[in-house]
Amino acid sequence: MASISFHFPSANREPRRNGNQLRVRPYCDSDYNEVRDLFVVAMGTGQHLQRPTTYLTYAIFGVGLAISLKPSRRSLGMALAIGASAAFFGVRWIISKAFRDYCNMCLKSDLADIGNYYMSTHSTSTCKTSPQNLNHPDAEHEDTTFGSMGSGFWVVEDVSNLENTGMKKIVGSIGLDMSTTTDQTVGELRRMAVSPYYRRRGIGTFLLNTLITHARKHALSSVFLSTSSYQEAAIRMYEKYGWTIINKKDASDWTMKVYWIEMNLGLSWGNG
Repeated sequence: MASISFHFPSANREPRRNGNQLRVRPYCDSDYNEVRDLFVVAMGTGQHLQRPTTYLTYAIFGVGLAISLKPSRRSLGMALAIGASAAFFGVRWIISKAFRDYCNMCLKSDLADIGNYYMSTHSTSTCKTSPQNLNHPDAEHEDTTFGSMGSGFWVVEDVSNLENTGMKKIVGSIGLDMSTTTDQTVGELRRMAVSPYYRRRGIGTFLLNTLITHARKHALSSVFLSTSSYQEAAIRMYEKYGWTIINKKDASDWTMKVYWIEMNLGLSWGNG
């Protein structure tokens, strides 16, 4: 079978991450609330705490406190510290509001009815009868599980306690949308999310691998995505696995510098 020109980690790797047993499978209706909650948490966790403007307010706050230790400059120091605190919480509120508005838009669009939007058939039985561990993502599912044009949606769940307690938890998700372009050989990667408590465990890689495997089965020529410059870790991961930046739009305002970034992955075919 033809292979993609870049390489993911070995599919034979033991599907355990820091003691957690994980598996990837197609979305089913009973995942609805968990997927939506995960998306909101993943999008908003800590994005604004590591920006240059945030570090600047930290520095000004520290300088203000240091100056305030001298009685003759206490007023100046306190003014700097209070001003830095006000700026920090002000920028934090503005960024948080922007992420809330974005999440609300997503929850009211494709994430309002994930099954109907991404899948042609979907049911709670899929969760019980068709699990896939991370060794073999999307290996045996029939195409009827997915949208008629090749769209699909997948989740990664932690099943470490499934045998003992019957409990499982969704910790990652990804979607392939074929409805956002008229070219039926081009898909869009959407709603990539990994729980902040499960990052750096290879979950993003397996989600990408699953999506690309599905794209190959449907003979797609490329997959594109859009993200913001605030998603720095995600951008680095996409670039690592072959995506390139094709457009960068300035979406800044007076409070922050931010770019809307468009990336594309061309699927190369060869012998393999």
